Formats: sequence, structure tokens, C-alpha cells
Amino acid sequence: MRESAYTIPLLSGREGKMNGEVVRFLSVSGPSLIYHVAKELSSTSETKVNYPTVNRRVHDLVARGYLMPAGTKKTKAGTQAQLYQTTIRGDFGSLASGLSAPQERKLILLAGTKPGSPFLLLKHMLDKGLSFEFVQREFVSGVAGDLRNGYINIEALNEDVICSAFATSMARKLREVMGEGGREYVEQVLSILESLASPIRKPTQSPAPALGSALAGAGAGAMAQAPASRAIESRYNSVAKVRSVPAQNEGWVPELRQLVEDML
Repeated sequence: MRESAYTIPLLSGREGKMNGEVVRFLSVSGPSLIYHVAKELSSTSETKVNYPTVNRRVHDLVARGYLMPAGTKKTKAGTQAQLYQTTIRGDFGSLASGLSAPQERKLILLAGTKPGSPFLLLKHMLDKGLSFEFVQREFVSGVAGDLRNGYINIEALNEDVICSAFATSMARKLREVMGEGGREYVEQVLSILESLASPIRKPTQSPAPALGSALAGAGAGAMAQAPASRAIESRYNSVAKVRSVPAQNEGWVPELRQLVEDML
């Protein structure tokens, strides 16, 4: 068993706090300019935040695979500025950093629009009618715990390794749920996995339509589309050019599907 004192490299050291704030903000707000990230964090952070510091953190996180360019946006000055968003690794890093329940829900809805992301499963649970409270209690909290104790290593060589660890973590939680009389939930997850195993449609130029659909049909127990959620969709609509992310990391779907089938 791993030591309880395990610390995530992303969140440790002198730059750890700011790293966490940057990935948290981008994971729940969507593609943003570095200037906008710095401006928002300066109004919410407990420590002093300035543009040069955020600029360094963003570029370092891009180099480490937590963030990626996401197209450009025309500024008031008339120039095109680079937008950045979290990768799958970055979304897991955000979850590990500690989020409030509303932030976790936003993370699921946003990350669940990215082709190949394990958050697709969590988003589909909401779409199929499971309440956010149930999904958060039974699954999200467990995955977050496995990230913080190192069982899911977000510093792994590539995202496929991270996604595989996610599949194992989810299978363990599903086994616990089924043991508590929740076989119907396990069968529903298997049905979702079967639908996810189908060929993934080519992503559209912008994730805004998919996001709007997710917010409109998030399932029982989910909040109606709130102003904060509309702001997120508006942020996506303001993107002049969103990078099209190729389908990847689908390996976790058949892996988790097999683990679930073995339980039944």
C-alpha cells in the first residue's frame, strides 16, 4: 500500500499551488486566454497573482501535458491571442487538486465532451438519469481519492496509462456498489459502455452544441442550466477556432467493459 504522505508532483513544491489554481480554473471554465486566467485568479486567489507568473505556469503545464492550445480568439486590440484548455491529464489533475461539488459537476460536463475522455462515462451516467449526488458519492469521490493517494498516477508516461488506471478504479467502485444491492446501476453502466464502444463520431469544430445538450439533459438530480453554466457555454461560443481533438484513449472502454462483465 502506498504511503499516506504521497504527494502529487503537479501540486507539490513552490509552484504547486498556482498549478492547481490554473488547471482548476481551465477545467471548469473552458478555453481561455492567459490574460483572462490571470485576471480571474487575481480576484479569487489567496496569494498575489500576476500575469507573468500565470504565463510561466501555463507554458510549463503545456510542456508537461496538462494543458494544450485550443485555437485563438480575437482581442479588443484586433490581434489573435492563443487560447488554452486542459487535456485529459489536466482534467484529472484538477479533480485531484480538490473541487467543490458544483465544480466537479462542471468538470464532468465539460470534460465529458472530449473524445476518448473517461469523463464521458460519468457524463453519460448523468445523461441516463443517475443523480449527480449519487455519481459524485459513489464514483467521483473514489476516483479523486485514488488520484490523491497515487493509485491513479497522473504523471504517467501517457494518458492511456492514466485511463487504464481509471478503469480499474471504477471497476472497484462498481463492485462495491453491486455488493450493496446496486446491481441495476452496474448493468446500466455496462449499457453505457456498450454505447461508448461504438465508433466515436467525428468531433465538431466547436464543443458548444454538445455542451448545451449536456446541460439541458444532465439527468435526475442535476441542476437546470444555471447562469454559471450558460457563462461556460458562452465562453465556448466565443472561441474563434477550437482545436479538433482526435479520438484517442478508447482503450479504457473495452477494458472497463470486460471488468464489469466479469462481475455479472
